[in-house]
Amino acid sequence: MFNMREKGILEYDQIVDLSSRSHHDAILINPGLPALYQLNTLRKYIDKTEKKVRQWTYGRRDRNKQNKVILLVGETGDGKTMMVNTMINYLLGVKFEDEEFYQITEEGEDVDQSQSQTSEITVYEVFVEENPTSLTIIDTPGYGDTEGYEKDREISEYLIRLFSDEEGIHYIDAVCFVMKSSQNRLSGKEHYIFHSVLSLFGKDIENNIVFLLTQSDGGPPTDALNAINKAEIPCRRDEDNQPVHFLFNNRQKEKRNKRYKRVLKSVWEMGDKSMDEFFTLMDEKNRKSVEMTLDVLKERRRLEACVSNLRETEKSELLHEAYISIMNLSKITLKADSAFTLQHLDFLIPRLKKEGKDEWIQNLEDLRKRGEEQKSKGALRYVMDYTGQKWNQFLHFK
Repeated sequence: MFNMREKGILEYDQIVDLSSRSHHDAILINPGLPALYQLNTLRKYIDKTEKKVRQWTYGRRDRNKQNKVILLVGETGDGKTMMVNTMINYLLGVKFEDEEFYQITEEGEDVDQSQSQTSEITVYEVFVEENPTSLTIIDTPGYGDTEGYEKDREISEYLIRLFSDEEGIHYIDAVCFVMKSSQNRLSGKEHYIFHSVLSLFGKDIENNIVFLLTQSDGGPPTDALNAINKAEIPCRRDEDNQPVHFLFNNRQKEKRNKRYKRVLKSVWEMGDKSMDEFFTLMDEKNRKSVEMTLDVLKERRRLEACVSNLRETEKSELLHEAYISIMNLSKITLKADSAFTLQHLDFLIPRLKKEGKDEWIQNLEDLRKRGEEQKSKGALRYVMDYTGQKWNQFLHFK
């Protein structure tokens, strides 16, 4: 690989010439140091006519390769898109000295980062001939500043399509929350995002949940870990009982200014080390089927349909079905007392009282009490504000 320190500063035309010599199937989109490339991908929609679950494949598909499936989730602006590309560059074997960076995503830098850049789920498949492992990344839409419950419902429906389709995803190796390492507290919205995602999965996924912490300086991410622990987010834990986490800086595309090159190399190598540890963790045969998670998603859909129909009618069978659905969710979902479930209780409990269902009411009241705990208040307040429901009437908080 060409050594800039030995050859000195190149003219623009020379940079273009050298940067065009990538041995990967990619198009040069920004010459420089590092040169930025767009990977060529074969694209299609898994859900055919609906066109909400798209699949982009790089390289020649090889079913004989060991495949790892990763689902990424996070708030818009926390670095999820860069994390996708960081994983891809790791699989491609790109090093800092190569003076190049590849991206599989296509979000432009001029897009307002406070808003979601896509309303679709994108499944990235990456096959590298020299690498015995292939990678599948499920990139969920980020939550923008003005989005909440409707986005939650959309993602749930898209995942049902992805997990149900014959050509879709049927197992997961890791569920990765992307958040900033400097995060010292979770806002109501962030609490809601965690609640939302956790309530989508079955209980068997807990040990597959890890954290990818961005904008790290390489030091202990004390603030982020405290925030995660305070929110009591179920996840995989290490020997010190801390949430399993990996550190990244997300500055791989920055211009290699001579003054800061040593720092940029250091954070690149930190990311490489984190990727080594992350992929080693996934070698522990901790893969989970999405079968239980698919049951959760379908039960959520059933509950929403029941409650929606009850707002026209007062049919007992619908009321009973809604209650049974909540009880089923409490047995199989990773987050039984999520904002998704609790928001329906204030509607259902008075109607069950009319039917004298005392035992059922007690079960729902117990579930509501769990929602009154401090760890859940932020998420519930957020969803109530979003849906326009009156907070005090919902959980009677003081």
